[in-house]
Amino acid sequence: MKKRPSTVCPIVYALDIWGDPWSLVILRDVLIHNKRYYREFLASREHIATNILSARLQSLVEASLLVKIEGDTNRSQTMYRPTQKALDLFPVVFAIMH
Repeated sequence: MKKRPSTVCPIVYALDIWGDPWSLVILRDVLIHNKRYYREFLASREHIATNILSARLQSLVEASLLVKIEGDTNRSQTMYRPTQKALDLFPVVFAIMH
């Protein structure tokens, strides 16, 4: 994700996130399909590449849309949960889908 000064317009900030289609697909999977784990995102019908998935998950965490919860014993247990900020986007994501 591009880094811009915090004084930039919220529309520009949103475009930094939504300008990438994979971010919206991941949020769809979190909000609509209740996916939480890396392997679940990989199983999506869009077949996102592993390097892109990792980068987009990290950028969504940095944008405070997801929270990364590390697994106790191994990385495959790492979970991604939506923040309130992401949950507030549910009507928008749902509207885009319909």
